[in-house]
Amino acid sequence: MPILLALMFLVMVGFGIIIPVLPFYAENFGASPAELGWLMAVYPVMQLLSASVWRRFSDRIGHRRVMMIGIISLAMPFFLMAISSYTFHNNFISIQKKMLS
Repeated sequence: MPILLALMFLVMVGFGIIIPVLPFYAENFGASPAELGWLMAVYPVMQLLSASVWRRFSDRIGHRRVMMIGIISLAMPFFLMAISSYTFHNNFISIQKKMLS
């Protein structure tokens, strides 16, 4: 349990660090306020939609296996970003990371 709490803390800190500076990055890329709103809304909406899927999957195969799948799928993009040297690859991996978490 303490390991899971530590992992969730690190994930939420990583997400929380991005939130305050995201409007400035979006403005740099020419995003409108509406696009920024959509960008901010995607994470909680996808979390809401995927929670029911993972809950059913957890009931079927067990919560420990689902947690391990989640931890591994969260660790893979970080590892890929560490070994990647191209900006495009890092951006693509970052999008995958957000989709998997």
